[in-house]
Amino acid sequence: MKKLFFQLKKKMSQKTRLEDYILKTDFDPVSWEFYKRQEACDWSAEEFRFTKDRDDYLDSPKRIQDLLKDIFGFFLIGDGLISEDLVVLIQEAIKEKNWPKVMYLSMQLKVENTHAETYSKAALTIVPQEEHNQMIDMCEKLECVQKKGEWIQTFIDSQESKALRNVGCACGEGIFFVGLFSIIFYFKRLNKFKDFIESNEQISKDESIHRDEKASEAKRSLLPEERERALEIIKSAVEVEKEHTRYLLREPIISEQSDKEAAMTIENLEGYIEMLADQVSVLCGMDIIFGTKVNLPWMEDINLSQKTNFYERNVVGSYRKFNPDTAVGGEQEKVSFDDPDEEDF
Repeated sequence: MKKLFFQLKKKMSQKTRLEDYILKTDFDPVSWEFYKRQEACDWSAEEFRFTKDRDDYLDSPKRIQDLLKDIFGFFLIGDGLISEDLVVLIQEAIKEKNWPKVMYLSMQLKVENTHAETYSKAALTIVPQEEHNQMIDMCEKLECVQKKGEWIQTFIDSQESKALRNVGCACGEGIFFVGLFSIIFYFKRLNKFKDFIESNEQISKDESIHRDEKASEAKRSLLPEERERALEIIKSAVEVEKEHTRYLLREPIISEQSDKEAAMTIENLEGYIEMLADQVSVLCGMDIIFGTKVNLPWMEDINLSQKTNFYERNVVGSYRKFNPDTAVGGEQEKVSFDDPDEEDF
C-alpha cells in the first residue's frame, strides 16, 4: 500500500505541482485586467421586467412586431453558441494553468448566461405565447440566422490556431451582435420598449469588453503568415452579417421617408458593419480593411459613441460596481490597450 501511495505521488508530481494552482495575477496581467473590468460591470436579468414592453408590443404595427421577433431569432441562440466556445477556451486555459485567463473566461461565461437569461425573459414576456413558435422556427429555418450560427460553430471545432480562433470570436462579439444593436437602439425613436433598449445598452458594454479581450489575445499571438487568413475571417463575417441585415430591413421600419431621413437604410447599415469590421481588424493589430465612414444620428440620442461601436471605451456604465483601474495590480503599472478611437474610421 505504501509503495502504491508513493507511485501515485510520484506520478502526480510529474504531471503538476500544487503551487501551480496559486493565482498569480502577473502571470497574465492583460487577462487579469479584463477580468476586473468585467467584474466591475456585473449585473442581473432581474433588473428588467419587460411587462410594459409587452404592452408596447401589442400596441405596435405588425412590421415592428415582426422585426422584433426576427431579432430575437438570433439573440435566443447567440449567447449559447458563444458559451459553447468559451467552455473550450476555459479547458485550454486550465491546462496552461493560466488562472487569470480562467477567471476572465469564467466571468465572461457567467455574463453570457445573464445575456441568455435576459433575452429569453424579454422574448417570452414581450411576445405573446401563441407567437413563440415563430421565433423558434427562425432559429432553425431562417437561412441568414443559420449561417450566423454555423459561422460561430466553425470556430468551436476549428483546427485553426488559437490566434485565428480569437479573431473569429472577436468578429462574433463585435460584428454579429453589434450590428443588431444599431437596429434595437433605433426603436428609441418610437418611445417604446424601454426595458429592452436599456438591457441592450448594458449588454452592448459587455460585448465591448468581450470583443476587446478576444482581439487583444489575437494581437498577442497572431503570426505574420496568419494575417491574410485573419482578414479572410473578418471579411466573411461581414458578408454573413450583411445578409442578415438585408433580411431585417427588407421593409421600412417606421416608414420609407422617416427611415431615410434618419439614415436607417440598408446601405448605411452595411457601411456600419464595415466600420465594425475595421475596428476588429485594428484591435487585432492589423490595418483598416474598408475605410468606410457612416453617420448614424440616432446613436447620439442615447449618448453612446458611434466611433467605438457606441460603446463606452472605459466601461463606465451606470452599473459599474467599482473602478477597475484601482483594482488591477495594486501599485503595478497599468496595462494599456489599443484604442480604435485613435484610428480615423
